[in-house]
Amino acid sequence: MSTALQASVRKDDGTCALSNYQYDELESQKLFVRAIIFHEYPFNIVTHDASLDYVHYLCPSHKVPSRTTVTKLCKSIYDDERKFVWHVC
Repeated sequence: MSTALQASVRKDDGTCALSNYQYDELESQKLFVRAIIFHEYPFNIVTHDASLDYVHYLCPSHKVPSRTTVTKLCKSIYDDERKFVWHVC
């Protein structure tokens, strides 16, 4: 996890405020995988040039997970959700 300063501009008066921002790579990967699942994107989206450009623009230091890692993370989320459903029902 890395910490950086985040600037935000207030709409009402245009002033700028700085606050601490913590970047969590694991949480970032979970959100990326969640988007893949939710939108039914193919696992190879992680190799698409436009996707890589977008991710690197947002956070140049972010390591984009491989297609194999994304597949494993999706399977892990599926298994967790399946256990939850079986537990609830």
